[in-house]
Amino acid sequence: MLPDGLTVQVPPWRTGGALVCLCTVLLTPPTAAAEWEFAGHAAAEARVFPNSPGDAAQGSQAISMAVALQPEFRMRKRLRALLELTEASWALPFATRVDSIANFQHSQVIGDELVIDNLISPDRQLTPQSISDIRGIALAEPALGGLLISEDGRVAGIAINFRLPEKTPEAIREIVANLRTLEADIESRYPDINIHMTGNIMLMSAFDEASLEDMSTLIPAMFVAIVVIMTFLVHSFAGMAAVVLLAVLSSMTAVGVAGWSGVVINAGSSSAPLIVLTMALAYGVHLVTKFLADFASGWSKCEAIVNSVEFNLSPVSLTSVTSAIGFLSMNGSDAPPFHDLGTIVAVGVTTAFLLSFTLVPAFLAIVRIRKPRKRIFGQRLAITLGSFVVSNRRWVFWSMTALIVLLATGISRIELNDDWVGYFDKRYEFRQDTEFILENLTGIDLLEYSIAAD
Repeated sequence: MLPDGLTVQVPPWRTGGALVCLCTVLLTPPTAAAEWEFAGHAAAEARVFPNSPGDAAQGSQAISMAVALQPEFRMRKRLRALLELTEASWALPFATRVDSIANFQHSQVIGDELVIDNLISPDRQLTPQSISDIRGIALAEPALGGLLISEDGRVAGIAINFRLPEKTPEAIREIVANLRTLEADIESRYPDINIHMTGNIMLMSAFDEASLEDMSTLIPAMFVAIVVIMTFLVHSFAGMAAVVLLAVLSSMTAVGVAGWSGVVINAGSSSAPLIVLTMALAYGVHLVTKFLADFASGWSKCEAIVNSVEFNLSPVSLTSVTSAIGFLSMNGSDAPPFHDLGTIVAVGVTTAFLLSFTLVPAFLAIVRIRKPRKRIFGQRLAITLGSFVVSNRRWVFWSMTALIVLLATGISRIELNDDWVGYFDKRYEFRQDTEFILENLTGIDLLEYSIAAD
């Protein structure tokens, strides 16, 4: 209870309005990037990589495109499409090398001369015999078989190397846009040909697309879930609005600070707004439910607000500090995306804590709230659950202990595996294309060696 004679002065419009304006000013969308650099500069591999000469030091990336060569009676048309696609790939932005069976340098002896020419040249007549020769040469060549042509000769591939500039995200988007245009052009003129693309460029683009899709779908879906659940639990529009406002502004502030700080959002840090929403939701629920319970018990509105703040200040403060420290500890990871994730969430948690004891009380003081006629659902549920646990404490303790031990045995079944393709659902085109290329041609992982000349 409040001490006798205590009066509360709440400047609601000034306090609430100033905080909302501050959070809005801080909202600057961060850059969404395709960069997926999990090896930090502290890692041994990362220290070695920048010292590699040539293309490796410039961030050369590769992409593979697969074109089905079957059925046999359409082989001439498909080889022409492969030749055209190979030549057009040289015009892609930042492309430094294009390899396929079409421009493979095949050497042969004609009389007393050694002739070296593309395996498929524009002026070569593609007769049944020449097509058979091309296929035989390609399958017999170790540099082509299993890499740029499948072992059964059914699928051919194109490998394109890019030298990326410093502004990698923009360059990747430009490359992918041109690749999509080229793909659409070829497939429109050759309707029976399907092009499948994979490689580092498409992988980073897929991460970019997945991050943006998650942020544009999961966050709105969570807002809807918050509104529905809070309305059901507290039966108060004002209480629900206070919690939603707290969650929205906390998430906006965290993302805005990331934008002002130049943080690049990628697949590793794109989940930060969802984590902030979850933490802010917990803080808001504690404050609002306690306020509504006291308000329904006969306290005045201001007394109920102050008591809710006093009651929740200590536990929420402890939770906020420990959560912020825990997330900031992610800065010790070797993966830079986890640094960003931990920092963004720590900023969001701290913001949620500050707004919980400034904006939420001011908002509750501003809006008109009808005194609840009975205990709110969340309070009734807590009382019922607490009574059950106390009445059956021994059974609950041993049954939950046994359940935890049983579930903990599943830890031994966890496998550590960085399968990039498995990160994506099968609805993503990148995974479909990559699985096709893995099945018919080769893998997307490269092992490069740097050998010093001296």
